[in-house]
Amino acid sequence: MSSSLEAASISRWIEPQCLQHRSSVIPRLAALHQMDPSICAPPNPSGRNWTDIVRSCTSVIVLSVWQLQRPNIVKGLGPTCMKLLWALLTAIAPDILLVVAVWEYSTALQVHQKQGWEMSKCYLATTGCFTIAMEKEGMQKEEAAGEYVAGDPLTIEDIRALISQDLVSMDAPYDSLIKPQTWSVLLACLQGMSFIVQCMARGAFHLPMTTLEYGTIIYVFIAVAVYILYKDKQPDVSEPLPLPLTPKTSFNQVIRAVRDSCANKRASSSSAESSIPRTRNAAVPEGSSVGPVRWWLQTLMVSLLCIGSSLFFGLLHLLAWNIQFPTKVEHDLWLICSIISAFGQAIVAGLIRLSNFSRRRESSYLVRGRSAAFVVFVLVYVFPRAFLFFEMFYGLRCTEAGVWDTTSWTQYLPFI
Repeated sequence: MSSSLEAASISRWIEPQCLQHRSSVIPRLAALHQMDPSICAPPNPSGRNWTDIVRSCTSVIVLSVWQLQRPNIVKGLGPTCMKLLWALLTAIAPDILLVVAVWEYSTALQVHQKQGWEMSKCYLATTGCFTIAMEKEGMQKEEAAGEYVAGDPLTIEDIRALISQDLVSMDAPYDSLIKPQTWSVLLACLQGMSFIVQCMARGAFHLPMTTLEYGTIIYVFIAVAVYILYKDKQPDVSEPLPLPLTPKTSFNQVIRAVRDSCANKRASSSSAESSIPRTRNAAVPEGSSVGPVRWWLQTLMVSLLCIGSSLFFGLLHLLAWNIQFPTKVEHDLWLICSIISAFGQAIVAGLIRLSNFSRRRESSYLVRGRSAAFVVFVLVYVFPRAFLFFEMFYGLRCTEAGVWDTTSWTQYLPFI
């Protein structure tokens, strides 16, 4: 009997303590979702609603991001899969695609200035879109030529060697083998211009905008820059394009020329390693048309551009910190993630240097450090970018007064 009385007294003492602890924890958890009803503007029946904003901004982002993609040929992955992967990456971090576009443009421009080829063919050559045309159907593609296998993409050095010996021709038209995207690109440009005009109209009438609309403006400007850089790059090249052989040229002659080109590349690479510091020559890809020092300088410039674009992208989001957010937690997270995004690629550049250094040293500690660096990359870079992207949509559930209002003339020009 005494034990039952003691248990009852203990339960009477524990129950108020649990209720008190629960009453202090629940408000903290609810603060992540609770909104102040006084700051949420009611919808305007004669204006727009959140579905209009989501539909217009999403259509601009999806169409512009999808049309930006000019994926290179990757074994085992089709063009649609590569476009989808790059589109997802561009949606979260569009500045990365801008850096890639600048890198590919500068590489193609160097080949154009040195070889005199058309820019469209320089893009095809630098991205591995050329191969050797087979003499007849059913020819074995496994015939090896040193480091080259018949049917594989040709490097710049291979193409230069074949053209110098008049074994192949680059005069063949390739437009018929590549799907044009003129109308879809034109539609994306018109849609982006219409969106910018309507945002300018809202600014002229002193009407507030949402973070989603500000973010969409960033996507439009990056899309325009990438369109300009990629105007000569052919879209949707699913497999290497065959370089036609010149008259009286056999396939075996071409294979021997490619074998000699591979041998020359190995010889030039070994001589360069003896005269160029290891830290600069380590990043030079095989078959590159530029020297080790120039390649190192180009890599440095692109790294600085990568850091600068990340800084610009993060600061633009930081300018939206004074926009009304549904909760204080979301406001603080937006501010923190904007700062991290601004300096995220600087951290990524340091991690890449660490990864290259660990590969050369073959140290177990550096290998573990490289794995830890990948985790840091995910936490420092991917999470803030993903939060900024999804918060633009999630924050529409509570907006300030004036967001739902429309100007007197834009109601006759709905978004596409």
